[in-house]
Amino acid sequence: MNRVGIILVNYNGYEDTVECLKSLQKINYKNFVVIVVDNASTKAPTDTQIEYIRNNSIYYQTNSNLGFSGGNNVGIKIAKENDCSFVLLLNNDTTVEPDFLDELMSAQSTHKNTGIVTGKIYYYAKDKIWSAGGKYNRNTGVTSQFGGKDSKEFNKSGFITFATGCLMLIPMKVIKEVGYLAESYFLYSEDTDYCQRVIDADFKIYYCASSIIYHKVSASVGNMSAMQERYMMRNNLYMIQKYGKLKPFSYLYFFLHTAKDILRRRNHLKPVLKGTNDFFQHKKGKIIE
Repeated sequence: MNRVGIILVNYNGYEDTVECLKSLQKINYKNFVVIVVDNASTKAPTDTQIEYIRNNSIYYQTNSNLGFSGGNNVGIKIAKENDCSFVLLLNNDTTVEPDFLDELMSAQSTHKNTGIVTGKIYYYAKDKIWSAGGKYNRNTGVTSQFGGKDSKEFNKSGFITFATGCLMLIPMKVIKEVGYLAESYFLYSEDTDYCQRVIDADFKIYYCASSIIYHKVSASVGNMSAMQERYMMRNNLYMIQKYGKLKPFSYLYFFLHTAKDILRRRNHLKPVLKGTNDFFQHKKGKIIE
């Protein structure tokens, strides 16, 4: 049985991290180690929380906030040191079904040359699906995530071109060939970028419908916060710069797509403009005002 390093990046989310750890204690797959990377949290955990985390994981504290990608890269290195042949990137604000990892590992072994396996991610309330895989369109620069009201279409497993960093099973041999997550994004798009790098290295991405978890969604930064929108705008533009097949068309389409979202009040003008300005000023990594 292959050893799996399950990586949870924590930023001021100790309560969520403890709940996730308790969920992981109940899984059927036994050859795993949980690695909790505290990303320089600004809030202190309670004595009970930190005791539980230390007793049920390898606990590592960074000296500064390294972002989603940087925090996970620290975890991957620790997984390597602990002889893990797979890593599982898992958001700390999730809970899992007992067989979720068995299903991911089974899919990975069944479908050869698979670089990433993801599963079905419900909203925490279990009322609808947050992610059932997705796709990245290199012509338009738009990442689409499949989800919504539960239906039979989401029960069909298959190959995809985007898997959310909320749930990614990656063989260590793929990381050795493709490399670590790009830390230049800091937050958002690093998972889209990694998926494209995996595809360009001739590996596949697989959606396993029988692997089920539940996600609280953006617990550490706030759902659709100004910070989220700014990072997403900037990083989406960097994605087009890197992967766009028809860059002028891709930029135009993406800006029109974003304008529609602003009119529909799915996005807000100020953070979108700030993100665009960050891109034109070649700002990468953590945004510092």
